[in-house]
Amino acid sequence: MKKSKKSQLLALFIMCACFLCVQPLLAGQPRPTATLLLPDLAVKLKLVTKKFVSGKGVHCFSVRPEYTITNKGQATARNFEIKEYWKTQGRPWEYMGGSSHHTLAPGKSYRQSPSPIYENAWCADKKDKVAFRITAIYSGREKNKRNNTAVAYFPDFTAHPEILKKKVGTKPAASEVSPK
Repeated sequence: MKKSKKSQLLALFIMCACFLCVQPLLAGQPRPTATLLLPDLAVKLKLVTKKFVSGKGVHCFSVRPEYTITNKGQATARNFEIKEYWKTQGRPWEYMGGSSHHTLAPGKSYRQSPSPIYENAWCADKKDKVAFRITAIYSGREKNKRNNTAVAYFPDFTAHPEILKKKVGTKPAASEVSPK
């Protein structure tokens, strides 16, 4: 029995000595690491507009946010919320609405595309800009949380140069006049 214990201790001593001798050789090599698979929700936002002419002959636009949320990560994002906000220049953000309990598998997207309506239109005789903000709120760990919010402003004078003309030269057609 004593020989068995001695041989076990000797074997353990030799293994430790070998490990200590080999350790400096392995120091220059990168250590293998486990990759943690995480979701990555990315929000893309654009504004959808419907142009019309007011009864006063002013260019107006119904503006609504159209957005896509894509999971660019390697794991499913479960039970996340989407919050929508809007504001006018110089005012605080106001909650527009939202939804919860969304789930997105890796590579999948959720798209929201509301139809522009005539209510709350932006007209060229106004000086304020309108802004929309969409945020995907995920409580778990994520690969990149910096891409969970997108903001878009209207008017974008480069996309709609006709906004700079406040009045239309001719009387609007009946189909272009906003409903009352």
